[in-house]
Amino acid sequence: MDENSVVRMYQRTLANVLEAQPDFHVDLGDTFMTEKHQAPLSLSSAPATNSAAVEQRYVYERGNFATITADVPLFLANGNHEGELGWLKTTAGNDIANWAAQARQRYFVAPPSGGFYSGEGGNSARGAWYAWHWGSALFVVLDPYWYSGRTKGGDGWSMTLGAQQYAWLEATLAGSSAPFKFVFLHSLVGGLDGQMRGGVEAARFFEWGGYDSDNTTRSFPIKRPGWTAPIHDLFVRHGVSVVFHGHDHLYVQQELDGIVYQEVPQPSALNTNNAANLAREYHYDSGVVLSSAGHLRVTVTPNDVTAEYVRTWLPEQETSQRRNGQIDHRWVIKRR
Repeated sequence: MDENSVVRMYQRTLANVLEAQPDFHVDLGDTFMTEKHQAPLSLSSAPATNSAAVEQRYVYERGNFATITADVPLFLANGNHEGELGWLKTTAGNDIANWAAQARQRYFVAPPSGGFYSGEGGNSARGAWYAWHWGSALFVVLDPYWYSGRTKGGDGWSMTLGAQQYAWLEATLAGSSAPFKFVFLHSLVGGLDGQMRGGVEAARFFEWGGYDSDNTTRSFPIKRPGWTAPIHDLFVRHGVSVVFHGHDHLYVQQELDGIVYQEVPQPSALNTNNAANLAREYHYDSGVVLSSAGHLRVTVTPNDVTAEYVRTWLPEQETSQRRNGQIDHRWVIKRR
């Protein structure tokens, strides 16, 4: 709900989600926006300055999510604009990072670790990275921000899952026999151009791919001593099927080393015709590129996965070629 959003568009996207009655819905962040805006739909880039302002944003979005959550369980992944950023933490804990973590856990409680659900939830008040099995798939949600020490535009190696989350991720992937494994996070760890942007174009660099920004020097063994492999290599080794990521506000479906990299659209987008510009600005030079707004509907069977881009249009925008709920793109992967 930033300056590039339309409330009615967001609410119609959520209504489209509800109509399909999915087993659950995963939101990939930049939802509460407390690091960037004090109030919904604000044109002013001013972060929340106290815990009350942060809490108001979580209450506001709880109201929006109520469109679906009476019937559809909701899982959250943190975005960079949620504010739960390592470089915003203070020793005293009286800061936006901790305010946001506390508000999220107050209004969007993570399930306790144990049984079908595992992760940070059992050992920490944050519960921001976690995993569960459902049907034929493993679902893994990651947080690339809390343990990171960079500032905007800084060294990509300062972005990290942290040793504890990385070790948990490796063990979770290795311990799963699910035929399909899905990973969800807001942005690739490191990304491109100091803005954490990109999909497969960013997968070669920093903690995600092991190489420095010069595209030649492989510094992973030095920067991450004792770690098994860069994140992408870990995913290839353990048969990850899809990486769902956000941050870049458009739909892009790509593939690298047998893994689908799926950038998800903005559900509330004001501009519904800017995919080419965003793709160029954010360094996407391959894949299927489409504009927002909408959401992905993913259907999993024991033998395949089908993903559909469900487009959102407001009534006054609809034409014979633009119908709310239409499928603008579909892809299928088979069990290996």
